[in-house]
Amino acid sequence: MNNLSTQQPAPQPVQQTQQVQQVPMVQIVAEPSDYEKENNEMKDEIVSAVRAEIKASQEDEMEAVVEDTYYVTGLVGSSEYPGATDVKSNSSTGILVGVETGDNLIIEGGFIYSSYYLDQYYSYYRDLDQYNFTVGAKYSFLKGRVSPTVGALVSYTTRSYDKVYRNDYRYDDKEKTTAFDVGFSAGVDLKVSDGFAVGVDFKYFTNVTQKTSDNYWNSDGNYKVEDFDYYVFNINGKIFF
Repeated sequence: MNNLSTQQPAPQPVQQTQQVQQVPMVQIVAEPSDYEKENNEMKDEIVSAVRAEIKASQEDEMEAVVEDTYYVTGLVGSSEYPGATDVKSNSSTGILVGVETGDNLIIEGGFIYSSYYLDQYYSYYRDLDQYNFTVGAKYSFLKGRVSPTVGALVSYTTRSYDKVYRNDYRYDDKEKTTAFDVGFSAGVDLKVSDGFAVGVDFKYFTNVTQKTSDNYWNSDGNYKVEDFDYYVFNINGKIFF
């Protein structure tokens, strides 16, 4: 039993782990063709042009809202009393000044001169000169080349009559009356350029109050011109500055 030795397990061979070196992947990107390059350049140009146009349009709109435009208008036309058939219009001229605001509102003031002939056998007057000093506000529906407007206005109106007897004996003095009238206006302007426009304008007035002297004679013994509504129709030229 003493001759028996303790058996020990035989040593196991050691396995060596071999590390595998990973080779990096190389991605191959195909170079775009000349056609694709031209398409991409064209797309970039179109996008840049659209952005520039939108920016310019927004800047123009902002300037249009902020800036006010001033103008002077010359008028020529006629004025009529539709209810007084014996009052004949000779001519009507005038001048207006105003400002157009960015919110389509127009403030305007001016002077209009109209002349008439009283064609009545039993009239104490023959010639009538009428002066309207007006102030009004208008609204413009469009801001483009064609601009229709409507508005309201008030007028301080003076009239000067030449006195005449039935036998055509003329006095040296004149009879004068004063009145306050109210009315409305309608018109349309056509812009020829940035600084000039032409158009037509219609103003209709009705009397609110009037003042005459004790020497004033009714035009035919029955009525006064001041009692009638009247209108002024003009062709105008407008200069902006």
